[in-house]
Amino acid sequence: MKKKTKILYIHHGTGIGGAPISLLNLIKNLDKEKFETKIACLTDGKHVQLFKDQGITTEVIGATTHNFCHNETGKKQWYYFPYYLLVAFLWFYVAFIKAPKYLKTQQYDILHLNSHVLTSWAFAGRALGSRIVLHNREAITKGYIGLRYSILKYLIAKNSNHIINISKDNQSRLGIFENSSVVYNFINIPQTYSNTITEHKKRNVLFLGGTAYIKGFGTLADAIPYINKNIEVLIAGGISNLSVTGFMQKIKNLFNNSTVMREKFNKISSSTNVTFLGILTDPYEYINACDVLLTPFTVPHFSRPAIEAFAYGKPVIGTSIEGMDEIIDHNVNGILVENHKPKDLANAINNLCNDPEKIQELGLNGRKKAIEMFSPAVNMMKIVSIYEHVLNS
Repeated sequence: MKKKTKILYIHHGTGIGGAPISLLNLIKNLDKEKFETKIACLTDGKHVQLFKDQGITTEVIGATTHNFCHNETGKKQWYYFPYYLLVAFLWFYVAFIKAPKYLKTQQYDILHLNSHVLTSWAFAGRALGSRIVLHNREAITKGYIGLRYSILKYLIAKNSNHIINISKDNQSRLGIFENSSVVYNFINIPQTYSNTITEHKKRNVLFLGGTAYIKGFGTLADAIPYINKNIEVLIAGGISNLSVTGFMQKIKNLFNNSTVMREKFNKISSSTNVTFLGILTDPYEYINACDVLLTPFTVPHFSRPAIEAFAYGKPVIGTSIEGMDEIIDHNVNGILVENHKPKDLANAINNLCNDPEKIQELGLNGRKKAIEMFSPAVNMMKIVSIYEHVLNS
């Protein structure tokens, strides 16, 4: 019997989001006769149970999640300089002590890092002679002078055998094209789905970002007064909690938009056509039941809800931020509006919901794109090919 390829995945996150779900889908679609997998999580959380529930060998390392990163969704401004001193110290501690100590206890053929923020683990793995695949899931930014970007790019290029980018936009932002591939996040395409649009049915649109600023909650909240009252807006996800105590947390809230988002939440919570669903354990039921999905992101990053909606034959309304046109084709499978333009967003929602034939047409086009670009069949072939290339290089 041929020996299985052992892959050790290092996961960086602290909850359930796009990265752990995408990693879960990847592992579930690997051939169990050829690959043996294990996930090592830096910290405990709901994501650990998510992996374990699927029968994946998972353990918690107990390492820092304050990793060196410089991306659009998590970038820090100049006044975070003391924080970066802490991050620098932790990077060296992990790279030279924590990561080597752990990796020496593991048996694996490939070390797969689930984010570009794990450069300290890449450095440690490379020093031990590991074959390393790094998953670039975030939209990296160059910043003001490009210092952090240059350091990050150097560390990734120097210590990775191959880089997997989840979009062309992510690859272009990172700026590394040698030993670098684009493999999209993917979703299992359901065989049955609801795409029947009746003429007089009350429409409902779904937003999966909670009160997160980067997901576009602020724009959506400001659009609510302009959305027709016969359109129900369903909002799923976490709600900003401002009841926390402590001086530092209060200062942090001033800069992370939590206070503003909470105020907008309070303002629209009494609207008759808005329903808050909370955090969903299974969003696909709601995606399948909605007419249109909303993804009005304010900063560039990959929209997993968009490809999930496409899989269920639903059109998507998003913002024309960098990289979004790689997912949403305007007037083909969705609608793109300008960023931070609530009236434009409302008009797009109203116009599309008043045109059932267009809803169906765009939804079917979206499903076609999901099958062609975001299905396991297409993308797992690329993943396996990368693993084979890394093993033989």
